[in-house]
Amino acid sequence: MSDNAPVMSYLAGLEKSAIPVWLLDPDHMRIVWANQAAADLWRATSPEELLARDLKGAPTSVVIRTNAIAARIRMGEVVIEDWTLYPKGVPTPVKLHFAGAPLDDGRIGILNQALPSEAGPNPSLLRGIEALRHVPMIVALVAEHGEILMQNPAALSAFGDRTAWAAWFGDTEEADRLVRAALGGENVQRSIRFQTLAGERLHSVHALATKDPVSGRPAVLVHHTDETDRALAQAKADEQLALNERLQSTLALVEKQRNDILALSAPILDVGDDTIAMPIIGQIDEVRTQELVERLLTEITQRRAAYVILDMTSAEVSDDLGVDRLVQLIGAVRLLGARPTITGVQPGLATQLATVGFASANATIARTLADGLARRRDRR
Repeated sequence: MSDNAPVMSYLAGLEKSAIPVWLLDPDHMRIVWANQAAADLWRATSPEELLARDLKGAPTSVVIRTNAIAARIRMGEVVIEDWTLYPKGVPTPVKLHFAGAPLDDGRIGILNQALPSEAGPNPSLLRGIEALRHVPMIVALVAEHGEILMQNPAALSAFGDRTAWAAWFGDTEEADRLVRAALGGENVQRSIRFQTLAGERLHSVHALATKDPVSGRPAVLVHHTDETDRALAQAKADEQLALNERLQSTLALVEKQRNDILALSAPILDVGDDTIAMPIIGQIDEVRTQELVERLLTEITQRRAAYVILDMTSAEVSDDLGVDRLVQLIGAVRLLGARPTITGVQPGLATQLATVGFASANATIARTLADGLARRRDRR
């Protein structure tokens, strides 16, 4: 750090300090300077041995916390926090004073000073413990062999006072697999069904490797989020969606069958180069007549039909409204430039047609479909 003489001078004055001091490069997670007291704190044989240590394998939570402190220091802040360090795996609670100091390339490093711990409870720690007591999320600290080292009241309420995390599962192998995966560096997230004191519940389980702050041994921090109500709501929504899809499919099938029946009861026949015939079978009412109009007029346009024969041999008209619609159908045929012919009119229908003034509909009348076809040929 020869390019930063003032900093070197300041650090040189701290070499003999009884307070552990070290300078951290947060971007590369390495210590670039340390005094002997810092080496002793970190259980290193010398400051040089401490500087040679690789800190890149630090837990993700430590890296995130360090980056947050670096950001605050770059804004000109001085930060004091309680940390638990793990020199060679031994948990060491300290109060760290963080300040900014320039590195040899001009970037800002973190100057760490391990201050003597103050007497009395730490307010931040007390608040953290109190918050943990009241959160509805189930939280536990699990040792590497599955023993529960700590659990919050939500965990006790859900599972009772059990000493092993595997007892929550009812499946020791699955609990062991999750612990091994977390200790292996995996950010474990699983959805698992548990038999709790309130019955079967679906939990989203998150497990992350850490260390026991008391013993310094590897441990796993686990938290469970109860997803039962959300899963039930999602299942209900999925069921409703499936029901709607089945209903739409049924409606589509009904519509297809209705169209098929309509096509069978009023087929449109190509009986000549420019002639189509529609034998109408069954009841004629307002709704059905509208459907006949739509089908017939479309066919007239697409086939460029000049003659249209409506065979009424098997048709039934129940009321005057049906007759009116039939008259309108004939008028629509004429508006498209086609010449309508009515065949097979039965006595009852003939009376109804005469009553509503069918004579003014200007349509050719024939007794049978064959007669209608013959008249069409005669007119050509």
